[in-house]
Amino acid sequence: MVSNILSFIIPYIRSLIVLGLIVATSFIFQVVNNANRSYRILKIKFDEHIPLIPVFIYPYISFLLFIPVSLMVIVKVRPDLFLPVIITFTIAGIICTLFFYFFQTYIEKPEIEAIFHAHKLLKKVQDAVEPYNCFPSSHVLYTVLTAFFLVTVFPALFIFVNIYTFLVCASTVFVKQHYILDIFGGLALAALMYFTVIKLV
Repeated sequence: MVSNILSFIIPYIRSLIVLGLIVATSFIFQVVNNANRSYRILKIKFDEHIPLIPVFIYPYISFLLFIPVSLMVIVKVRPDLFLPVIITFTIAGIICTLFFYFFQTYIEKPEIEAIFHAHKLLKKVQDAVEPYNCFPSSHVLYTVLTAFFLVTVFPALFIFVNIYTFLVCASTVFVKQHYILDIFGGLALAALMYFTVIKLV
């Protein structure tokens, strides 16, 4: 009886732990995201040719739902991935925080005229998030990490997950929340973390 109850509850406890880890990471980001330190601007020539496309705000904010839901499903379906998920996201969060604190970056955000819903939503995001700590892109980092684990568990979703991940990565520059180098930083760190942890754990 007790073992049956535990076997039913434990997967949800694992899911809650993963969710708590994400919330804690978000809190740390807010603490270090300020103008109290010097910063660098990683803008390159290519960034000047990237247009502002407000409609990309939808895939940009959708990762707030995609990541926690996906991770909770992953650790419920594959309990053996619970430890790799925790280790990967924890270390990735620590590395990100170190970058944010010691290598703080800044992005020049354009003025947004609230015309349609996408414009209004983008303006709300801009007003809510300080223009610091862009490298590496945590949007890209956590979305790509989640995609790696999701495809590991559900190989049939490979095409869908890759298309979605591409849209999220692209959205970071199309809504002018990141520069192109931020994307590469997030991709590199995600690949390094995933393949290192999967091989060792």
